[in-house]
Amino acid sequence: MADGTRTPRGETTESRENSLDELTCPVCFELYNEPTALPCGHSFCLVCIETSWESKGEDTGCVCPNCREVFPQKPKLKKNVTIANLVDKIKMKKREVGTYPFVMVWSWNIPHKHEISANEHLLRIIYHVLLFVIHLSKP
Repeated sequence: MADGTRTPRGETTESRENSLDELTCPVCFELYNEPTALPCGHSFCLVCIETSWESKGEDTGCVCPNCREVFPQKPKLKKNVTIANLVDKIKMKKREVGTYPFVMVWSWNIPHKHEISANEHLLRIIYHVLLFVIHLSKP
């Protein structure tokens, strides 16, 4: 995934992946669904942040899952229209393409390309597991 290959628009596959990471909820690891930003600046899916706060109980206040900033009163959450529009564009593009880009698997310094048609979350899990395995296999 992070092989530096250039796309037709001149961006690298690594920069494209980093862009998707910026549009991914840190709670559910999916593209944002009804994105909202907390006063600390971190963004989450509306359902994810509300579920997180409900599971913690109200006596502790509302805490940002990223930076742990405490909000004594529950902040008024509004949809982040800019992020929502970017996510919608990505989802439309994925529907046009139909499959996801191949994953570069590097094992023992020999590249193997595998084309995988799966959801983005699964690809990220596979990618991070492979990085971990490669890290462990190095002397």
